Amino acid sequence: PAMPLPPPLPKGGMGEWERGEAGEGGRKNGRMRMVYTGAFSRSHPRRSPAALFDALREMTDGPELILAGALTEAERRMAADLIGRGVVRTAGQVSREEALAHQRGADLLILVDHPRPVRASNVPSKFYEYAATGRPMLALVPDGATRDLLTALRAGCAGDPGAPEDIRRAVAAFAEEWRRTGDLRS
Repeated sequence: PAMPLPPPLPKGGMGEWERGEAGEGGRKNGRMRMVYTGAFSRSHPRRSPAALFDALREMTDGPELILAGALTEAERRMAADLIGRGVVRTAGQVSREEALAHQRGADLLILVDHPRPVRASNVPSKFYEYAATGRPMLALVPDGATRDLLTALRAGCAGDPGAPEDIRRAVAAFAEEWRRTGDLRS
């Protein structure tokens, strides 16, 4: 099923949590800026950006995705056509401060976890780092604690990490809202 967008984040972002400074997001180049910081399969062998990349391939007028972190050769090959088209930009391995700056400058943060055969009971630490920015998230995570917390905080929407069509629809909905309002946090 399609991933519905949650209600907008409150104007104050995540309340008492320290919010990052507002960045320009994609306003400079007229495209919604999505950001993923960290590693995919280098962090967990079953974590893959394949469905996300497949979803972006289907979008003709879509956002840009900035990957701030080390990619494996296989992941780089998987993204080669998207990099060539300017849909994906790679920042490579960056310092923690640079990663946080990328997060603060995002319109939409992408969280990717690996599929699991059982309900996930943990929340990745990256979730909390992302939530502290006040930016919305598209969390490509299995059913479980991360989805529950995302919903409770009204911090974005969640979907199956292996479902490219659902991911494409969610990204398209976020992009439409971004084009309409200019800020996914309002």
